[in-house]
Amino acid sequence: HTPWSAADKFVKCPFAKKKVEGMLQFDLIAFHAQVFEKNFRATVDALGFRTEEARIKTVPAALDPKYFHALRPQPPAKFDSLPADGMRIVAVERIEPVKGADKCLAAFKVLLTRRSDLMGHLQLVLVGYDDEDSRLQVSAYREYFRKIKGLIDEINERFGQPGYLPVKTVGHLSQQELMGIYHHPTTRVVIVSSTADGMNFIHQEAALMGDAPPWYMPLLSEHAGAAAMIGGHGKARLFNPLLLDDHVNAMLAGLEVPREEAHACMRAIRANMEEYTSRHWADGLIEVTCRNAQELRGYAHSDVDQDES
Repeated sequence: HTPWSAADKFVKCPFAKKKVEGMLQFDLIAFHAQVFEKNFRATVDALGFRTEEARIKTVPAALDPKYFHALRPQPPAKFDSLPADGMRIVAVERIEPVKGADKCLAAFKVLLTRRSDLMGHLQLVLVGYDDEDSRLQVSAYREYFRKIKGLIDEINERFGQPGYLPVKTVGHLSQQELMGIYHHPTTRVVIVSSTADGMNFIHQEAALMGDAPPWYMPLLSEHAGAAAMIGGHGKARLFNPLLLDDHVNAMLAGLEVPREEAHACMRAIRANMEEYTSRHWADGLIEVTCRNAQELRGYAHSDVDQDES
């Protein structure tokens, strides 16, 4: 589930060789996206190891559609009122560096700067903002959290108006509460701004919830493993959160997508996830693992036969 970094970065990590050596003892090492598999293979080569080609695979994870189909929305509590034409961009992430909340806030600030007509009508909702998170016991997380809070305060002070809060923070929510937000008529965009992510199931889960998918436009970082599964034309719009203008333009484009087109994108994601389920994922892992184990036993027997001869 790890977004495996490029080989030249990983080999500099403490105990890099021992970590990879330990992983190579498994019958199967599976990644969610091909780019992570390629990075791992390059790391293996850079550290001087050799391994069977079939031992390393790309096997993306999946979900159980029946579980999500059974969910029913719970209306979101404490949603500030917006004008009749009000719109929301929703970001559902933990407050940690790789999830890109700082990048999302910076892009939103630029968007409001460039499009002053959106002030009073557009709100960014950060779901997962928890100032009691246990990770805040770590100094690096505390520093990052202060950065996020500073950005939120700056945006709200600069662009806020009586009765209008540009950035709203919400703590951890249940699946039913999230569904209520996804299906809320003011939710026009849901954005995933990760700078590195093994998969990220935000849009896949949302698309599967209930009897029909929501009507928001899905924006997805190209650095998330999910990009290979649901990104591209007719599904989630991809962008690079490391490029500020690309981030801003993605937000603006998402807001301008007609609701029918956005709904079609979410229906396509739903169909994708109904076709490739957690059962297919598990069966694929077991099949490849068993095949690899049999092949490795065959290699071992072959070596014994050669020694005896």
